[in-house]
Amino acid sequence: MNKNLLPAGDTYFPAGKCSPSISLLSSAGVYTVSQQAEQKGAVEGLEELHREYPEVVALAAKLSSGGQLSGYDILTLREVAEAMGWDGDDAADELKNLAANPSERVEKYVELFQKYYSEAHRLLERGDYTQAAEK
Repeated sequence: MNKNLLPAGDTYFPAGKCSPSISLLSSAGVYTVSQQAEQKGAVEGLEELHREYPEVVALAAKLSSGGQLSGYDILTLREVAEAMGWDGDDAADELKNLAANPSERVEKYVELFQKYYSEAHRLLERGDYTQAAEK
């Protein structure tokens, strides 16, 4: 793959010749993940994520655009949530905001930390060390 091209499903756009966004083509239509991130490396991070896990970026685009989720999308969301150790709603919210500048989501990250830290303590008190460690 030519490193001067940005992926968009089976279509490629010249790097630097388009607005900073990633468009995804799927059987359900075209989804665009907008890049409004001011943080250096955010676009490159999404490009890497798209190369490694295109189904996750496509799911993020559907979630952020309010698109209808297929059965495959729901399974992907469950798998992502499980890998993150988060519940489905928190994982979906994070995917919806995949292109957001992380510094703009500090309050949300503090809230998530407190939620999962409290849950880990609760599990620890019950003696479920494995689950507590995963939180």
